Amino acid sequence: MLYQLLKILISFGMRLYYREIQIRNRDGLKHDGPLIIIANHPNTLMDAWIISYFCKQPIYYLTKGTFFNTPFKRWILGSLNMIPINRPMDNRTAGVSNNDSFEACYKVLSEGKTLVIFPEGNSVMERLLRELKTGTARIALEALRRNKGQLNLGVVPVGLFYSQANRFRSSVYVNVGNIFSVDDYLPAFEKDPMATSRVLTARFREVLEGVNVVSGSKEMERLSDNISHLFKFAGYKGSAEDKAELVRRVNASLEKIQIDRPDELNEIQRLVESGLWQKEQLDLQGGFSEEVLNRTVYLRRLVFSVVYLLPGLPLYIVGVMANSPAFFTTRILLPRLIKNVEYHAPLAVLLGLILYPLNYAGNLILIHLLFRPETWMLLTMLIAMPFLGMFAFNYNLFSRAVFANWSGFFGSKTKKEAFKRFSDTISELQKKVFITE
Repeated sequence: MLYQLLKILISFGMRLYYREIQIRNRDGLKHDGPLIIIANHPNTLMDAWIISYFCKQPIYYLTKGTFFNTPFKRWILGSLNMIPINRPMDNRTAGVSNNDSFEACYKVLSEGKTLVIFPEGNSVMERLLRELKTGTARIALEALRRNKGQLNLGVVPVGLFYSQANRFRSSVYVNVGNIFSVDDYLPAFEKDPMATSRVLTARFREVLEGVNVVSGSKEMERLSDNISHLFKFAGYKGSAEDKAELVRRVNASLEKIQIDRPDELNEIQRLVESGLWQKEQLDLQGGFSEEVLNRTVYLRRLVFSVVYLLPGLPLYIVGVMANSPAFFTTRILLPRLIKNVEYHAPLAVLLGLILYPLNYAGNLILIHLLFRPETWMLLTMLIAMPFLGMFAFNYNLFSRAVFANWSGFFGSKTKKEAFKRFSDTISELQKKVFITE
């Protein structure tokens, strides 16, 4: 009951935090038997919540033992189907036994349930697929052995792609792979458990690479992210899947260039640095296109912007007033409560689920004391405040983009030429990166 309640609350918080959560091949999780979901792990608790969000069946998670350092935490996290595990890189947590945790995993699978494991063992906000630990393979094969190979156990890989994992109103793309069986590994496991676990772990890595957007190194990841960021000013936007596909294409092209024409990477890097500098000088907040340089198109766009901004200003002001206390409290608390960027998004969601209801309750109490409105008016205000908050956020982004790009058309000739140079830089970068396609 607690699991279902918190799943609803956290799913609501995630849908507010991320503008889009797109899932490919959701039916790939349908299986008549126990299931192990393996996934990459860039965003700590958010990864588990995302998987829970699109899984209809209750799921169990292997979770690092340091979260279970008090009896209360062990009780509450256990109620959320979390199973603690002491990792080699952490200090051993009192009250957490790895033997008991493995037994709990075998029991979950023997009962035909779904277990989520992140084989990388730790969470780092990067697109590198780190070394996989062999524990997932050992759990799968030992569960099979205990059930004499009659478990009908399935394993499914899931790739998690965040356009900007710790950015409010960014997007998430979830790529669900195909279920496969590990039954064929059982005879070898019974003879040599460690060697067979390593072989199966290599298989896990292969299927995870197939569903993920993977970079070859941290340097190439940074270069790919900068290129993808600049390409959005050339119209590369679209859905969460489109963004993931763009990064995948850029990664594949860079990998091929690095092998076939490594000297061109220096030219690509130069173009990227030039494009980022030009973007900074132009103070571009939103998307850029040739419209900025076209008088007729830009004037039409400007009229639409004014028509939207002027009537929306009163709603924007009310939205800011109604949501500012919770918004600024969250911004102040987050840097003080977290040390690792990987915890930014999940903690922001949890703080939002606490602070915004308190904020709205305070608003209603103050309005009631000052104006004594009728009950139906208070209920209407309560429903309207979250929507006004989202409107104020989007209004702010839109107005910043409009005013930042205003000078591109009405500014000096030098500014217009700067826009043209930026457009030419992006075009040249596209040709360099995608010349192999």
